[in-house]
Amino acid sequence: MSVVERLGGDRPTIAGLRALRPRLARAVFGDALGVVVFLSTVLVAFACLRVGFFITDSYTVANTLVGVSRGHLWVPPEVVYGDSPDTPGMHLVDGRLYGRNYGQVFLALPVLGAVETVAVVADVRVALAAAFSLLLLALSVRIGRLVGRQDRFALGGSVLALATFAGNLAVATPLDPRWYPMLALQVSTVLAAGMVAVLLYRLLTRVHDRRVGLFAGLAGTLATPVGLWASIPKRHVLVTALLLAVLYALYRSREGSPREETRFRALAYALVAFLAWVHAPEAFVALLVLAAVDLPTARTNDPRTLALVGGCFCLALVPFLLTNALVVGNPVEPPRLWPNYDGQPLGPVEGGGGSGGSSDGSGGGSGGSTGGSGGSTNGSGGGGSAGPSGTPDPNGGGGVLGKVSVLTGLFASGFEAVADRPDRLYYTFVRGGYLPGVAAKDLGQAVNLTVLESAPLLGALCALPVALVARLRDGVDVDRRDPVVVADAFVLLLAGALTLVYIERLPLHAQVTVRYLLPLFALGTYGVARQPSVRRALAVHPRLVRWTALCGVLVGGQVVFAWLVLADASLGEALQFHAWVGLATGGALGASLLVASTGRRASRATAVCLGASLAAGAVLVLLGAFVHFAGSGVHAVPLARWLAAVLALG
Repeated sequence: MSVVERLGGDRPTIAGLRALRPRLARAVFGDALGVVVFLSTVLVAFACLRVGFFITDSYTVANTLVGVSRGHLWVPPEVVYGDSPDTPGMHLVDGRLYGRNYGQVFLALPVLGAVETVAVVADVRVALAAAFSLLLLALSVRIGRLVGRQDRFALGGSVLALATFAGNLAVATPLDPRWYPMLALQVSTVLAAGMVAVLLYRLLTRVHDRRVGLFAGLAGTLATPVGLWASIPKRHVLVTALLLAVLYALYRSREGSPREETRFRALAYALVAFLAWVHAPEAFVALLVLAAVDLPTARTNDPRTLALVGGCFCLALVPFLLTNALVVGNPVEPPRLWPNYDGQPLGPVEGGGGSGGSSDGSGGGSGGSTGGSGGSTNGSGGGGSAGPSGTPDPNGGGGVLGKVSVLTGLFASGFEAVADRPDRLYYTFVRGGYLPGVAAKDLGQAVNLTVLESAPLLGALCALPVALVARLRDGVDVDRRDPVVVADAFVLLLAGALTLVYIERLPLHAQVTVRYLLPLFALGTYGVARQPSVRRALAVHPRLVRWTALCGVLVGGQVVFAWLVLADASLGEALQFHAWVGLATGGALGASLLVASTGRRASRATAVCLGASLAAGAVLVLLGAFVHFAGSGVHAVPLARWLAAVLALG
């Protein structure tokens, strides 16, 4: 058989793949505008991506990926990243080192495989430059199709993409192969941030319209700390994406036929089960909230439906259970409860465990790390007693019920913490400033921002209680099976539950933008987009919102940078300047919405304040990546590295 005949015989397969592509795109992105939202978010996050370590927790996750990529769950004692394996989140079990966040690690494996494959045929830095240019071209073509000027946008995008690629080649430098695992982790986090934007867009498009969905998708990532953490390989962005996916599946389960309801309910519980593989405590919180909202509002809870939903949940829980069983012999003991590694001497590891590092034998990350992890809600691990070799106690934690009691105890601790010190809420959500106990662990600087300071857009939530009181006063009937009511209830309960779990530890050093509560920024964006006054401003004055935000970023960003240079501001002073800008713009937005909630027309003022708050959040994200934290790594895109170097000269 000739080559032509063979290719001809494969035509049905090729045609099938071509037919599958648009269906897969619809399943993931929803529509063409969803693709634009994804590409825009990924493009900005890609430009901000710095290959290096922003926070010391990432050493553990990156070294875990190195171990998994070699075919085992344990971490080689001679670590590739860092001076020693004694980093936050490292565990010692039966003489071997283990990391955590294995769900995040396994999601990064295909990306690492792609990076290593590209490295065989091309320089990775050049490939990154090409990928950036292709993203730019794809975004231009997609926008051109949407606005009906495909040829012009395709031509302009091609010229811009080629010019960008040429500029990147002119300043490109090689990337050491030992950074490939770290790069893979960061790229996977960037993709997760893109899905945060897509899920916000798709959800708000279904609840309201595409304009509101577009606003929520872009604002929820590019104007909040989600954009700042999008290229930092912590679990927070991935957890945010998974929680939004649960919310979207829950909404869809109330929107369609009984068959679709069962399918999407099963998907929601399966996503929670996968989240347990990433971070079990947050998955437990999500499961409680999902069950509390789903079961009372479901169309039916007959045994057959519950068996199907429960079966999907159990099936999706297998990777989590299998990982735990392989490491500690107990499938329900998550990594957070494994014995900690505290720097004790390590013996030889069978199977070549002592061979770590890259060909150059060097370890250690780049400078500029913000410091320690700041702890976790339940400590870094340590469930039960452990000897010098890290042998877990099978009775530690009291079995399944004991471990559940540990998790439920977090809620009680949260209530007690708020009752004992209500000012925790103020220092976490409103104004932090210089707190001696926190700043002492951040080199004496006030480098941590509150929720409102880091995301002024959430100032719009100030008007939410007034709107709820007005709705209750008007006696509006609430249909518990209404998809919007179900989604609203899930968002409110989840935000409250996550706050209770973490508030005992807050305010805390090395948070920067209250990273433990990163999902609240996406959930808060949903709450902002649900407000009628915000939607009215977007519908009546869309250009005013757009131009205010654009001018705020292009002009306001330069003003902020010029002030920081002239004042020779330290990192703490710079971030506190952002804090005051955030409080001013967020407060103005909240005040304008309060006025609008009284019945007075304030849509124009709301539009200006909305654009200003978006700009303030976006400027923090951009200056954080190119100025404040540029030293935490080397930008993956060569032109971005050049720009950061120019800005560093002041």
